[in-house]
Amino acid sequence: MVCVAAVAVLVHGREIVVAPVSGEFSLIQAALDTAQPGDMVTVRAGTYVERLTFPRGGDDVNGPIVLRAQPGERVVVSGNNQSSASSPHLISIFSLSHITIAGLDVCSNVATEADGGSAMYLEGAGSDITLVSNRIYWIRGMHGMGITVYGTEAGPWSNIVVAHNEIRDCESATSEALTFNGNISGFSVVSNYVHDVNNIGMDFIGGEAGFPGGARNGVCVGNTVLRARSLYGGGYGAGIYVDGGRSIVIERNRIAECDLGIEIGAENAGWVASNITVRSNLVYLNDKAGIGFGGYASNRGRVTRCEFANNTFWRNNELAQGPGDFHGEVIIQFSSSNIFRNNLVVVSGKGELRAILDSSTGANVGNRFDYNLYSCVSTNVLFQWRTDDYEGFAAYTNAAGAGDHAGLWADPALEDGAATNFHLLPTSPAIDRGDPAYEPGPGECDFDGGPRVIGGRIDLGAYEGVPEPGLHLAHAAWVLTLLRFRCIIKKQT
Repeated sequence: MVCVAAVAVLVHGREIVVAPVSGEFSLIQAALDTAQPGDMVTVRAGTYVERLTFPRGGDDVNGPIVLRAQPGERVVVSGNNQSSASSPHLISIFSLSHITIAGLDVCSNVATEADGGSAMYLEGAGSDITLVSNRIYWIRGMHGMGITVYGTEAGPWSNIVVAHNEIRDCESATSEALTFNGNISGFSVVSNYVHDVNNIGMDFIGGEAGFPGGARNGVCVGNTVLRARSLYGGGYGAGIYVDGGRSIVIERNRIAECDLGIEIGAENAGWVASNITVRSNLVYLNDKAGIGFGGYASNRGRVTRCEFANNTFWRNNELAQGPGDFHGEVIIQFSSSNIFRNNLVVVSGKGELRAILDSSTGANVGNRFDYNLYSCVSTNVLFQWRTDDYEGFAAYTNAAGAGDHAGLWADPALEDGAATNFHLLPTSPAIDRGDPAYEPGPGECDFDGGPRVIGGRIDLGAYEGVPEPGLHLAHAAWVLTLLRFRCIIKKQT
C-alpha cells in the first residue's frame, strides 16, 4: 500500500471542477484547455476514458497549474485497455513548467513496440513538475512504462519531484517502470512503491543517443521496489539502476525479490557514471545479486568515484545459480576508484559472495573495500578477486592485493533476519565497527531516520544499534524526542 501524502498547493487562480454530471466540465481535457497559471483543476469521482495533454503550464508569478483528484474520491484516467494513434501516453507534458498532478489513478493502457506508452510522460525541458500520490497500473504491451521523464533539449528538466506514487503491474520491458533519461538536472524520487513489473524498477540514465546531458544532481530516497524482474536476456532487471547517471544519492530504499538489487553501471561506450552515493539501503532476497557496479564489458562505459556505504545485503542470489556473469552478493565489473565500506553482507547458504573481475583488461582499478562485515551459514564462501578465487574469508583477507581492511567475518546478530527485521541486537559485532574516519553527510541518517552515528563511531549496515549495557547519551536523547513527538500526535488525535 502506497502512502498517500497530503498536497498543499498555494493556488492564486480559480478552481475548475470536473464531474461526470454536475461539474463545470465533464471531461478533464476540456478543463485543462481553459486552465491558466495558478488554476486548480479538481476532478470528482469517476472513470474518464481520455488521453490528456497539458496545453500550457503555470508561471513564477501566478503559480502552477494543478490537476488533482477531489480529496477522498477515486478518479480514474483510463486508456480503456487500448493503444491509440492520437497519443501512446495517458498524460503528456511537453516542454512546460510549473505543473502538479496529484491523487489520480492512471491505468489500462496498451503500449506498442514502435511508440511505447507511459501513464505519465514528460519530454523536452522545463522545471517545477510535481507528480505526487498517484496510482499507476495495468500499462500493458511493450515499453508499457509508468512514469517517464525524457530530457531531449539543450536545456534540462529541473526540480522534478516524483513522490508517494505507486507503480504496479506494468509491462515495461525492455524499458523501465520509472525512468529519468537524458538532460535532467535536479530531481527527487521519494517514497514511491514500485512492484510487480517485468523489467527494471527505477532507472537514471545518461549517454543514450538523442538524450544529452544525462540524469544528474538527484536523490532517490525512501522508495520500495519489489519483484522487478526482466523477462528477457536471462533476467537481469535491477530494482534500482543507475546507467550513466551522475551525482545521485540512493538512500534508505528497500529492494527485494528482484533479479538484482541495485546496479550502478554505464552501458554506453565512452560514458562514465560517477559520484553516485549508495547508502543505508536494505537489499535482500533478490534472485541473482545484491549489488553490482561497473560497466559490463570492456567496450562499454565505466563507473568511477562512487561510494557504497552502510547498506545491509541479506541473502541475495536466492536462485543459487552459482558461478556466472552476474551472480553473487557483491559484483564488480569495469570500474575504478570506488569505495565499499561499512556494509553488512549476509550471504545465502544457497549462493556465494563473488566479485566478477578481470585484471588483464583493467576491470578493477583502485577499488577499496574497508570495514565491512560478512556472514554466511557456510564457511566455504567463494571470494573472487580479479582472476583469483579464495575459499573462505581468511584466505581472501590474507591474499596479497585482495582482502578487506578491518573487515569482519561474524554473525551480525540481527533481530530477525528471516522476518526481514535487520535491526542490530545490542550484542551485534557491527556496532561501533565502521570506519572511524567516516563522517556522515548533511542530513544523513540511518534507515529508520534516526541518528547515523551514536556513540562517536558509525555502525555497520543500514541501522544504528545500541550496544550493551545501556543507551548512549545521543541515542537516549533521540528516543526521548521520538516519545515526545508520539505523545503530541496522540494528544492531537
